[in-house]
Amino acid sequence: MSDLINYDADFNAVLVENTAQTVFKRLDKLRNQRKRFNKRWVWELLQNASDAAGPEGVRVKIEVSKEHLVFSHDGLPFEIKNIGHLIYHGSTKQEDEDSAGQFGTGFITTHLISNNVRVVGQLTDGKYFSFNLCRDGSSADDLRENMDRSRVDFESSLREEPYDASNTNSQFIYPVAEETRNEVEEALADLKSFLPYVLAFNEKIIEVRITSDDEFVMSRGKPEQLEHGFVKYPISNPSGTSTFVACSAPSQEVRVGVLLVEEESRTVISMTGSTPRIFVFFPLIGTEEFSFPAIVSCPNFYPTEDRDGINLWKGDTEKNRANEELIKRAIKNTVQLAKLPSVHEWHASYLMASLFHIEDEDWLDGEEYRSVVCDMLVPELRRCKLVETSDGRFIAPTDSLIPIPEEGLEVSDIRQVASQLKAFSEKLPAVDCVDAWAEVLNSWGAIESKAPSE
Repeated sequence: MSDLINYDADFNAVLVENTAQTVFKRLDKLRNQRKRFNKRWVWELLQNASDAAGPEGVRVKIEVSKEHLVFSHDGLPFEIKNIGHLIYHGSTKQEDEDSAGQFGTGFITTHLISNNVRVVGQLTDGKYFSFNLCRDGSSADDLRENMDRSRVDFESSLREEPYDASNTNSQFIYPVAEETRNEVEEALADLKSFLPYVLAFNEKIIEVRITSDDEFVMSRGKPEQLEHGFVKYPISNPSGTSTFVACSAPSQEVRVGVLLVEEESRTVISMTGSTPRIFVFFPLIGTEEFSFPAIVSCPNFYPTEDRDGINLWKGDTEKNRANEELIKRAIKNTVQLAKLPSVHEWHASYLMASLFHIEDEDWLDGEEYRSVVCDMLVPELRRCKLVETSDGRFIAPTDSLIPIPEEGLEVSDIRQVASQLKAFSEKLPAVDCVDAWAEVLNSWGAIESKAPSE
């Protein structure tokens, strides 16, 4: 029996050595491609908070000072396996195929802020802990030793204290060096920009609070029911601007949405090119130029290992086929969403028809996707009432007359001449969106390999 115990010890040592080698390689990749990954840590921390949400959801707080960044949430306590994964695996959970997050780089991404992070929290048995999770080391052997030290630090920190309802937050405390501060600020700026979609697509997260020189708080309100299976969430934000996300209802597997803001008593669609187009509850950084006229989120997408896209028409595998079918469903849902601007007078509706130039990506076959867009999306958008006229009506592109610039003529000049003719004037886009519609037609023409006038 003692020999078997010794064998177990040897096998366990091999497992730890192999894990250390894997984590070391991941850390090395992150550091060598720092610009590619340096904004992703905040989404991993949010994913961990979401995974820890209780029945009432979870609230997140991020505190930034000159020396530290503290990420905390009021989710459920840690299980001991969570701590084991955190120390020896690089995440608070096993990254399996059923994980909504599926972060290939896992919690390890957060070590781009600092090799050392103090983890504070409570176990399900009621014990509190506070230990240093160390990722220092110039070799896998160094890292393995620091993993073991982190475990010892965790075990020695365990203590029993009377229950304190105000002291149940889990905390991750990172030292922030001067050379890292700009990266932290850029990641938090992205978080603030994309957070309305996160709150709309992930009902587990109730509120996110960020404190630094000032305080930023964003939360989700009760949804308003819209037509065609859509809802509109009010999003509170520090600016005081009325902001909403109109998106598919939570009951739908594939959800699409757009941001709406109130401007001078008008509801305006707001979409920026810097927003990732694909979410798996959280944004896939790297999908900003994916040619899609809305934001699409699905928990059942299979992201790439680096979480920068989803494989589409890049090989005949079960996961790729699943992604492709889900994108086709997203297209159908987007066509339904495109019917709402005319019903609710959402201005800047041309954004629901805008498409980027389609190019190959590591995760995307551009030609195959172009064929799908030409067959399923553009013909339907042509029939949606998205063109706003000067008299406030909404008509379909097929029923409109959109000026296309010629050499020596501006779109506005052509529109001005055409507006003098009654037969034309009622079919022209409003002055403030005529240039945008010309760009839309140009983008459709490029995708379909046709002249815009066709």
